Amino acid sequence: MKCTLRPWKETDIDNLVKFANNYNIAKNLTDTFPHPYTQQDGMKFITTAIQMQPTRLFAIDVNGEAVGSVGIFPQTDIHAKKCGNGLYAFGKVLGTRHYDGSSQTNGGILF
Repeated sequence: MKCTLRPWKETDIDNLVKFANNYNIAKNLTDTFPHPYTQQDGMKFITTAIQMQPTRLFAIDVNGEAVGSVGIFPQTDIHAKKCGNGLYAFGKVLGTRHYDGSSQTNGGILF
């Protein structure tokens, strides 16, 4: 299994919706993550990811298929003092088919 991180592409929409439209994923994310997850939700996410400069949202690609997302977000003020090295928040979402139940995934390790 080949796992890489890469920028999101508009052609990832079908895989994004397929993996994101899953209650077991949505229930463990913030309240802003929609369920059911629609094509419109997916296009909004991908458009946002593509427009970010520098790129901060990456597709987790397994064998050429986008199966999840990982992002890194600069923090400021008091939040910069509470996360990892104090500069970034790190998050990942992986489609359940590729999640082994552990707290680390290949996406997290690669990043």
